[in-house]
Amino acid sequence: MSLVLAQKLCDFASCYDLAHKIWMSGLGLDERELVNDAYGAMIFYTAYVHERQGSNPRFPLYHREALRKGLDGKQFDYVLLSDVNFPKRVWKYFLSFAKPKPNEKITAGVVYQILDKMREEHQPNLISLLWSKSILSAFNWLRSVRGIGPKLAAFFLRDIWSFIGAWENTPKDNLFCLQPIDRWIIFWSEKCWSDAHWATNTKLQTDSAKIRFAKKLTSECLRLEINPVSFNKGAWFVGSHFEQISRFCNIPEEMQIDMSQCVLPFSAQKVFEGIKELNKCDKHHKIFPV
Repeated sequence: MSLVLAQKLCDFASCYDLAHKIWMSGLGLDERELVNDAYGAMIFYTAYVHERQGSNPRFPLYHREALRKGLDGKQFDYVLLSDVNFPKRVWKYFLSFAKPKPNEKITAGVVYQILDKMREEHQPNLISLLWSKSILSAFNWLRSVRGIGPKLAAFFLRDIWSFIGAWENTPKDNLFCLQPIDRWIIFWSEKCWSDAHWATNTKLQTDSAKIRFAKKLTSECLRLEINPVSFNKGAWFVGSHFEQISRFCNIPEEMQIDMSQCVLPFSAQKVFEGIKELNKCDKHHKIFPV
């Protein structure tokens, strides 16, 4: 059961990938160009660092607009490296948009401290900067930014790995750096490896507990020869869209109680094609009949 369920969840990584590419095109981003586009790399970054429970969903928009206004029409690379006041200027603009005032303990760091740290390394392209390090060093560097914990660091690195390029010669044990842990990853991990003693009674409230969970999950995936990155993306996609997928795959409501059994007849290919059709209909301003 564990292997069959885990493989089924992995199948849905392709659905996450397609949905993500549609999202990137909506922001005007091309993942192939980001290593040569420092400003584009920062826009990519803004979509990740505000993904925390209770965060204002408009923060990414405010962050992007603060960067744009802070540049005042100049090139990002030049301004970041030559203007010492640029990071604080971006923060000032962000605060002018974000009302009521955001929690500075978890917001200021991801908005302006990250820019100061990039200045210190004299590298205006955040993706290139992270690529210059090992995956573990990149993970720890991101975590040194106030407001970025292991979940956000892993989330950002996982999608760089998936859509822009993998870190070469990465030891398999360090793939835990690509495991953002949330409620759905915990849920499906416990379903797939019910005898693994996950020790989630602490609710994974500390960074060290989240990292231990990520390491254990990576180990379990590798033991079954399952791609841990695919498992993470697929498990999140199925969990967060479970009800929609159930309806789309015509699963009766009474069967949806047991999520593990309900997932087995899911068709990742059918959902994949549905996402493509939805995107096509959306471009033509049509209603997609789900």
